[in-house]
Amino acid sequence: MLRQIAMIHKKRFRLLHKLLLVWAIALLTFFVFPQQTTQFLTGWFEPEKNYQPAASVSCIPPVDYSAVLNDKVAHHWQMSFNNGIHTRLKTTKGIQWLFDHHKIVRIDSSAYFTVAQLTHSYPFAVSAVKQFLTELGQRFQQRLANTSLANAKFELTSLLRTEHSLKRLRRINRNATKNSTHLHGTTIDIAYDTFHDSDNQSFSEEVVNYLKEQLAATLIDMRNEKKCWVLYERFQPCFHVVVR
Repeated sequence: MLRQIAMIHKKRFRLLHKLLLVWAIALLTFFVFPQQTTQFLTGWFEPEKNYQPAASVSCIPPVDYSAVLNDKVAHHWQMSFNNGIHTRLKTTKGIQWLFDHHKIVRIDSSAYFTVAQLTHSYPFAVSAVKQFLTELGQRFQQRLANTSLANAKFELTSLLRTEHSLKRLRRINRNATKNSTHLHGTTIDIAYDTFHDSDNQSFSEEVVNYLKEQLAATLIDMRNEKKCWVLYERFQPCFHVVVR
């Protein structure tokens, strides 16, 4: 009788030993291969599901902005000069004279756009530019109406330049030309990689790409209406816009 009891205890001990060994191996496997183990257990215990293939989604081809928005300076330089400043602006003294004589206006941040901290230009332009920016901002926000981005603002990164500031810029920016239309006060650079909300906070990359498309579409419409010329720049991420 005692021998039989001992055998039973011995079998139980062996079974317990095997269970502990299996449990130890399982824990070790989980810590070494956690992702694979989780996927295996999920597939083992979850009931089989009848997955249907996702419906194919037709993708809209991306717009080649460099091909669509490709107005070269040589094509509109003379008209930009005729519509803008005829005075050769060498330094900021010339800007002050033009402003005092109502030849140019100051461009400040508004409900539609922000003006970046300018390093090689000044926040001034002819009055037609200010009117154009107001219309551009209104039409841009109309595209965003009834969305969470309704108050998104684009950013101006360059406006009026003097010969002195242009000379400094050309040392670091290979796109800056000697006969820049920024000297005429008719030209603005609008960043396509930076937008702000009503609290002046930036957006995620995905949202920025969407806003870029909406801004580009608005500029294309206004360009087709002969209200501006636009050049899509790559070296400096901006739309180079000359107001007609």
